Amino acid sequence: MAQFEYRAQLEGGAAVAGTLEAGDATEALAHLEGMGLTTIEVAPTAKPVPVRALSGGDLIFFNEQLAALARAGLCLDAGLRQLAKDVGSSRLGTVLEQTANEVEKGRPLEEALEGQATRLPPLYGRVIRAGIRNGQLAETLLNLSQHLRLMADTRRLVAEALAYPVAVLAVAGALFCTIMLVLVPQVRELLAGFDLSWGTARSGVGWLANLVMTLSEWMPVLVPVGAVVFVLAVVLWMAAGTTAPGRAVRERLVLGLPIIGALVADSLRARFIQAMAFAVRAGLPLPEGLRLAGEAGASPGVAEEAARVAAQVEQGTAAFEACRRTRLIPPMFGYVVQVSAQRGNPDEALTQLAQTYAERASRRQALVRHWLMPVALVLVGVMIGACIVAVYAPLLQMLNVIQSVS
Repeated sequence: MAQFEYRAQLEGGAAVAGTLEAGDATEALAHLEGMGLTTIEVAPTAKPVPVRALSGGDLIFFNEQLAALARAGLCLDAGLRQLAKDVGSSRLGTVLEQTANEVEKGRPLEEALEGQATRLPPLYGRVIRAGIRNGQLAETLLNLSQHLRLMADTRRLVAEALAYPVAVLAVAGALFCTIMLVLVPQVRELLAGFDLSWGTARSGVGWLANLVMTLSEWMPVLVPVGAVVFVLAVVLWMAAGTTAPGRAVRERLVLGLPIIGALVADSLRARFIQAMAFAVRAGLPLPEGLRLAGEAGASPGVAEEAARVAAQVEQGTAAFEACRRTRLIPPMFGYVVQVSAQRGNPDEALTQLAQTYAERASRRQALVRHWLMPVALVLVGVMIGACIVAVYAPLLQMLNVIQSVS
């Protein structure tokens, strides 16, 4: 699909302009004439307009509505066109309208969706093709919706696990900076007025007072430097997500975190195995299903391991042996695939295995919720308490001096 700029007039004579996607200029002109426009000028855009992918909610809606149309046996082009009028998302409406146009021209559904490759997940067209080939398009799409919902739930699970400790640490950091920048300098000036040295407190915490004083003196420099480092880290993190090597590095860093890394790893395993169950149910060959499941999880590590296992399976290696040296794909997956294939129920066995890892991820999430918050609060309390003790120890010495003088 190409991008075209157009200028035209409405029936009342008002001028309109904009851009649209079409296969060629003739198709674009026909589309605009169908909208009731006249005096139309169409030209290719000088610069391609960036195309954004569908959001998770829009993708699930599109997939489920497509499944409903297929199950009901309705005309796809008319159904998709009607859906395009009812949805509130402009991006989803564009996908529905353009897909309906391609189907109306007589193109098969999987080919019609090829023009939306930038808006849909990888290998989506191949999933559609597998469902049509097996005569189970509606079931295939509904199974895909279940997988998409599982992915959305996993992302929400990880976000919820991180939200509370991050919020507590942010508040604690703001409070700590306030103490260091506002309270401690005032106490230091007060002690200077009494000709007292901050570190001569006889309460046994003189070293702590000296540490707090030194840190307070450096805070006007540390705060802006820390803010710049934080912003740069966020920018680098976001930029890394735009390249495949960067995404791989980000994933390795997250997986290396204590507790959180294990939670993310189990979530990735559950998503991969569930996607594999869906691929098997759709009738895809094992190597092709492995690659599909690896890419469907949006995990660089899982995708790389899945491709490696698929290549070994194509060379005649048993699935269990191919999964022995993988890190994210558990060896149990290969064993279940090998045994369940002989029993004739691989999709059911894989679904149960995926639920096992999903439940373990949920238990880890509960562990994070129950313990990470109290631990963060204790650390914050110790940090703030140390500041208060360090500040008030010299003040007590000042009171002793005043009493001795009086």
